[in-house]
Amino acid sequence: GDVRAALAAADPEGRRGVLDEFVREQIIRVLGLDAGAALDPLQGLSDVGMDSLMAVELSNRLRAGLALDLASTIAFEYPTFRDLSDHLAGELDIASAPARSGAPAPPRDDRAADVLALSDDEVAARLLRELDDSGY
Repeated sequence: GDVRAALAAADPEGRRGVLDEFVREQIIRVLGLDAGAALDPLQGLSDVGMDSLMAVELSNRLRAGLALDLASTIAFEYPTFRDLSDHLAGELDIASAPARSGAPAPPRDDRAADVLALSDDEVAARLLRELDDSGY
C-alpha cells in the first residue's frame, strides 16, 4: 500500500503509528523475519543481522515507500528502529507522538533553552558557582 496516502489519511495523533509500523515492516522484510517477529526499538539493526547489502535494500524500500531522498547508509546513520523512525518522522514533519507507547508526552524542559540564551561568560560563571557550591 501507499504509506504516504495512509499518512495523509491518518489523524495527526495516528501518523507516527502509521510511520512506525511501515518502518518496522520494512526492517522485518529486509531481515527475512516472520511478520509477527518482535523488534526491539533500541537494539542496533546490525545486532539483529543487518549487513550492508540489507541496509541498502532497506534504504531503497524506505525511499520508495516514503518518496524521500535518503542516503543508502541511513541504517548506519540511524542504527536502531527508534533512531530511524525518529529521523524519518522529522523528515516527514510528523510530530513525535506519544502513540508509540500510549503514554503522555513528558513535560517540556525549558532549561536547555535558558542555557542557550546565556553568553559564554554567563555559562562559565554559573558552572563555577555550581562547582563551588558542590565542594569541588
